[in-house]
Amino acid sequence: MSSRSQPSDRNIFKMPCGKCMVSQQCLGYDPHTGDSCILDDNTGQHMLMHRGEYLYRAGEPFQALYIIRSGMIKTYFISEDGEEQILGFHLPGEIIGFDGIADGELPSNAMALDTSSVCRLCFDSLEKHHHHSAHLQNALLKGMSREILRHENMLMLLGKKKADQRLASFLLNRSVYQSDHGYSATTFTLAMTRTDMGKYLGLTVETVSRVLSRMQLQKVIAVQTNQIRILDLQALQALAGDHLGKKSQTMEPAATATGVGAISRRARTAISATTGKSLPSYLH
Repeated sequence: MSSRSQPSDRNIFKMPCGKCMVSQQCLGYDPHTGDSCILDDNTGQHMLMHRGEYLYRAGEPFQALYIIRSGMIKTYFISEDGEEQILGFHLPGEIIGFDGIADGELPSNAMALDTSSVCRLCFDSLEKHHHHSAHLQNALLKGMSREILRHENMLMLLGKKKADQRLASFLLNRSVYQSDHGYSATTFTLAMTRTDMGKYLGLTVETVSRVLSRMQLQKVIAVQTNQIRILDLQALQALAGDHLGKKSQTMEPAATATGVGAISRRARTAISATTGKSLPSYLH
């Protein structure tokens, strides 16, 4: 198998949803009954991916949404001048593929940065189910809302002039994600390269390395290859400025929000404009 290939059929398998670590973030999870999958067997496929494999490529027909179960997926597109523009580094519990709904074609690429597993949810089947499930409708809309908020907050992050602020905010986002999902908030692995970090944050790889080294000298963090250990959380927050004093929004925006109120008026308007479909009246 080519290191740049898509997952082969032998890497597509069935796994009980009840054994999934992110089942409660799944579109099929019903919080009222605790049922880990309200979808039928034709809706979802579990896929195992290795580093460098593509989940999908720009230009392919939109057919599914993908929930990341483990690992990390990078999404990106190639600009008109041939530069790679990274859209995000997606972690377990996040849903990707929403950007293909509007035009029926995927505008970006999705590639595994390490061994990852995803759940592929056929969008046609999701549409059939969502007409009969208020919960599924709401889950889809909240997923779209989180994508909008993630991109808005990324624009805010890139608006910061100082490289130290951008990188500190990036590390704090990951720290909050870790804490929210029951992992260590101070020790974690970054699967992406320094080059990818730079592309995502609008910095050169030399600047990324220089800022990380400076943070180490200041005893704010410790770095060993791709392992990060936060030594002084308050100092890291101070470096980030006001971007992340309270809650992560770039990695995992509104991840714990529940109920229809979690969907902002602006997000509802944007979702309707993007999909060309009006939202159900009870979601307004």
